[in-house]
Amino acid sequence: MQSGIGLDGIGYQLALEAGLSERRARDERHSKRLQRIVAELPFAPIPDVNDWVQRSSDAYNGVKHADRDMPDRLIKANTLRENLLVFRFWVAGRIDVTAQSLEQNLRGDPMRHPYHLS
Repeated sequence: MQSGIGLDGIGYQLALEAGLSERRARDERHSKRLQRIVAELPFAPIPDVNDWVQRSSDAYNGVKHADRDMPDRLIKANTLRENLLVFRFWVAGRIDVTAQSLEQNLRGDPMRHPYHLS
């Protein structure tokens, strides 16, 4: 939940940086804010970022809203893992780390592997 809140805040700030008014930025959906983050990634740390946007947004909203379906533990764990990867790579892009360097380092990053139930 907290990773979703953090990404939501970053997406809101990106909307303001893009010139949206505070009201329009505030009214954006969580998934749109995640798409703003994805658009700035120098290299995507997960295979299908569009699928991640939907999964992450669904998990966030499932935890946040009582009338939504609560994701199971494995989905929550993998969503957190992916959210952290996206956040790290977004920050790396902000400090001008190259896509080539990120791609190379991702190969040895244990967070790139999904969690599975045994």
